[in-house]
Amino acid sequence: MATTIFTPSMLKGAGTRGIPEMPVGSSYENTYSMAFDGIDERMTVSSFTTSGNDLTISLWIKLPNLGSGADYMLSGNSSNVIYYNSNEVIYAKINGFFSRIVANSGGVPQIFGTGNWHHLAITKSGSTLTWWIDGVSYADLGSVTTGGFTLSTIGAYTHGGAGVNGNLDEIAVWESDQTSNMATIYGSGVPSSLASLSPLGWWRMGEKANFGTNWTLTDQGSGGNDATSVNMEEVDRVTDVPS
Repeated sequence: MATTIFTPSMLKGAGTRGIPEMPVGSSYENTYSMAFDGIDERMTVSSFTTSGNDLTISLWIKLPNLGSGADYMLSGNSSNVIYYNSNEVIYAKINGFFSRIVANSGGVPQIFGTGNWHHLAITKSGSTLTWWIDGVSYADLGSVTTGGFTLSTIGAYTHGGAGVNGNLDEIAVWESDQTSNMATIYGSGVPSSLASLSPLGWWRMGEKANFGTNWTLTDQGSGGNDATSVNMEEVDRVTDVPS
């Protein structure tokens, strides 16, 4: 029987010694998101406030349904909230100061009730805030102040109101303006690894997660703020992701 001798050039991704090497980034795989019921399902993290005047918040959202009032995506307290409503207005309340954009108006795409995945981000440099939807920037229609953003809850607002009626994936927070890296963060519509961008908080919403009585999501950022689910079940981790 003939014997085939493999040379380095015959091996896909072969290294200098003829040993196949893992392509850069190939270990990253986005398989899961978390589905929220829009009523009382949420995730909590140890409350923290970003330092300084620069900030970036990034998340992927899928909203097949809308509530009748305000639906909260992220919150820390009554002065720090990111939410949307049935009139297709997206709000950010940072340090008590409002900023907003109106979806399906003035060139801003419709992202509510479509059942499609969209990327939403906010970058803040000093007192200037910019919204991003699917990699495109939009000027805010409000005003913000200097200072950080407080975060303690994902998926609902603990002080009243409804939560997300849909899916959230790949949530990340930086204590810096990541405008120059937005193309990498958006990734042409498919999430990619954020490890090289060193976020303070990064919850992958299913990967690096364990279920006991509740879900525990390991913070992949530098802050060590793991997320714990409230009123959620094991079936709320679903294989529905941006693609």
